Amino acid sequence: MKMIDDAVENSFFAGKYDVPVIKWDVVDVGAGAIISVRFISKKSEYRQGIRMQTDGVIVVNGDQFPSIELWEDTAPERFDIRVESLDGKLHIYNHCCPTVS
Repeated sequence: MKMIDDAVENSFFAGKYDVPVIKWDVVDVGAGAIISVRFISKKSEYRQGIRMQTDGVIVVNGDQFPSIELWEDTAPERFDIRVESLDGKLHIYNHCCPTVS
């Protein structure tokens, strides 16, 4: 997977969290790709999550979404998604926010 050189703050999330949401990567996945997602570990006091978006749909457990947002403390440790993208790209964002009590 090719990683982008410079992190880009995503203005879509401005003001939603106390810390910036960073655009991490755009991955060429093609149509109908099955992607395995796994939360391995974290080294931060902040709650960690990811947001994935495509111009088509992301299929999770048979349900379709244009984007999904998952947090390491509430998502399964590992899960699969199917990406039905029109342009073949999956946009991935890394997020963190103060721990919710």
